[in-house]
Amino acid sequence: MTTAVSDRDLIERAIGILMQQRGCDLDTALTALRDDAQTAHQSVRDYAANLIARTSRRP
Repeated sequence: MTTAVSDRDLIERAIGILMQQRGCDLDTALTALRDDAQTAHQSVRDYAANLIARTSRRP
Protein backbone atom coordinates (compact mmCIF):
# COMPACT_ATOMS: atom_id res chain seq x y z
CA MET A 1 0.00 0.00 0.00
CA THR A 2 2.89 2.38 0.68
CA THR A 3 4.05 2.01 -2.92
CA ALA A 4 0.61 2.85 -4.25
CA VAL A 5 0.46 5.99 -2.12
CA SER A 6 3.92 7.12 -3.20
CA ASP A 7 3.07 6.43 -6.87
CA ARG A 8 -0.10 8.50 -6.55
CA ASP A 9 1.85 11.30 -4.87
CA LEU A 10 4.36 11.36 -7.73
CA ILE A 11 1.62 11.48 -10.34
CA GLU A 12 -0.29 14.21 -8.50
CA ARG A 13 2.86 16.32 -8.15
CA ALA A 14 3.64 15.87 -11.85
CA ILE A 15 0.10 16.89 -12.78
CA GLY A 16 0.51 20.01 -10.65
CA ILE A 17 3.75 20.84 -12.44
CA LEU A 18 2.11 20.43 -15.85
CA MET A 19 -0.86 22.55 -14.81
CA GLN A 20 1.49 25.34 -13.77
CA GLN A 21 3.81 25.05 -16.78
CA ARG A 22 1.06 24.81 -19.38
CA GLY A 23 -1.62 26.86 -17.68
CA CYS A 24 -4.18 24.11 -18.10
CA ASP A 25 -6.84 22.38 -16.03
CA LEU A 26 -6.62 19.02 -14.26
CA ASP A 27 -8.10 16.92 -17.06
CA THR A 28 -5.84 18.47 -19.69
CA ALA A 29 -2.75 17.97 -17.50
CA LEU A 30 -3.64 14.32 -16.84
CA THR A 31 -4.13 13.69 -20.55
CA ALA A 32 -0.83 15.43 -21.30
CA LEU A 33 0.96 13.33 -18.68
CA ARG A 34 -0.39 10.11 -20.19
CA ASP A 35 0.42 11.20 -23.74
CA ASP A 36 3.92 12.40 -22.85
CA ALA A 37 4.66 9.16 -21.00
CA GLN A 38 3.48 7.12 -23.97
CA THR A 39 5.59 9.19 -26.37
CA ALA A 40 8.62 8.67 -24.12
CA HIS A 41 7.87 4.92 -23.91
CA GLN A 42 7.71 5.09 -20.11
CA SER A 43 5.11 4.25 -17.52
CA VAL A 44 3.14 7.21 -16.21
CA ARG A 45 4.78 6.71 -12.81
CA ASP A 46 8.31 6.72 -14.24
CA TYR A 47 7.60 9.70 -16.47
CA ALA A 48 6.14 11.60 -13.52
CA ALA A 49 9.22 10.86 -11.41
CA ASN A 50 11.50 12.05 -14.22
CA LEU A 51 9.43 15.22 -14.70
CA ILE A 52 9.67 16.03 -11.00
CA ALA A 53 13.43 15.38 -11.00
CA ARG A 54 13.96 17.61 -14.07
CA THR A 55 11.86 20.38 -12.58
CA SER A 56 13.50 20.28 -9.16
CA ARG A 57 16.98 20.64 -10.66
CA ARG A 58 16.25 24.12 -11.92
CA PRO A 59 18.14 26.85 -10.05
